Amino acid sequence: MKFIVLLVSLLFFINGIFGNTCTIDSECGWRRSCPNSLEIHAGVGIDHSENKIYVMGVSKSFANTVIASIPINGGPIQIEYEITTDFMDLSALGIFKYLPKSKLLYTINSQRLGLMIGLYEKNGTLTSIWNARGFKFQADFNEHKQETLTCGFGIYKYESIPKTSGEANKQLYKNVNCLGLGRLDNFVYGVKAIETGSLFFKGSLECKDREESELSHLFKEPLQVSDMAVTSTHIYYSTMAGNGTDGIYEMPLSCDHTKKRLLVKDTTKRISLHNGIIYYATEGKLKSVSISSCESKTLYCNNGKYQGECACAKNYFGSECTKCNGQEVWDPKGSPNCLITDKYSITQCIYQWNCNTPFGYCDGANCRCRSSFYGSKCDKCDGKVTYKDGVPSCEN
Repeated sequence: MKFIVLLVSLLFFINGIFGNTCTIDSECGWRRSCPNSLEIHAGVGIDHSENKIYVMGVSKSFANTVIASIPINGGPIQIEYEITTDFMDLSALGIFKYLPKSKLLYTINSQRLGLMIGLYEKNGTLTSIWNARGFKFQADFNEHKQETLTCGFGIYKYESIPKTSGEANKQLYKNVNCLGLGRLDNFVYGVKAIETGSLFFKGSLECKDREESELSHLFKEPLQVSDMAVTSTHIYYSTMAGNGTDGIYEMPLSCDHTKKRLLVKDTTKRISLHNGIIYYATEGKLKSVSISSCESKTLYCNNGKYQGECACAKNYFGSECTKCNGQEVWDPKGSPNCLITDKYSITQCIYQWNCNTPFGYCDGANCRCRSSFYGSKCDKCDGKVTYKDGVPSCEN
């Protein structure tokens, strides 16, 4: 009898470590962690067929930015995969658009010369589609018709869902920059920045090379709009004025200001409208609001109290999380850490000796070059190298 109880307890322990939900790292075992704290970036992707909300963010458990998912109605976080790419000087900033039917994920990425919108695949392939340098880029995808509208120095129409840069398109209106973009039947709806706030407009999809002045003005919003969505009856939009009046608003297509409605008082950069629910990220939270009842729900909060699923700790991999591509070092608390460090590069560290060069030092997490030194081994100095008590200095 005691053996059976012991065996059952052991099975529960193993199940708890491998793939079960958790709230703290110790519930997962060595070389594993509980990724229940995720710093969420702007933008969400909704996939009702998979009952998932996709988000991008930073987790303490992973070296790179990750794509994670949360159940539509809230629940434990599941890390889907890390964002890895061979693009130089690139940082993933958030989800631009997710297309549930074709499972395409477009991401917003920062490069030295501005923003890049790209199509990201799980294997690490990032295909640059659009560059947004000095302006806000917007797009609206119609998977059913296989058409795409974009706005950036003009409103353009693609007879496809772009998967590469430079695909054929038709310019509808010239010299238009948009804060938000939407489509309803044969019309394009958008919003642009003006000196006194934001101006919503409407145009025909049958036009070609028309001037911006030929767009029909709908209404003015005194606040700075950050994103929008359009339905058969209303326009929904978010604002980012930063003066305590930010929120998600509803305006009827009739533009009757007396029927303008505040759905929820939150600040967000991007909104995603699906099945009568607006999903958005705000201040470390993933939230939703019903457009019919204005009921607001917090689906996830970055406070470490929500459940996650046990995963390999940072830089570990393999079915049992025992593999490390770097160097395993035990910290003062007696826990193993996989550090990406070798004799040729200056990367991660716990102790000074991890950096493996007298010209660098450990700041507690990463190896840094000493003042005025630079290079992959921090051994380059544009002046004269001197030593005091065995510590090198670079004198320019």
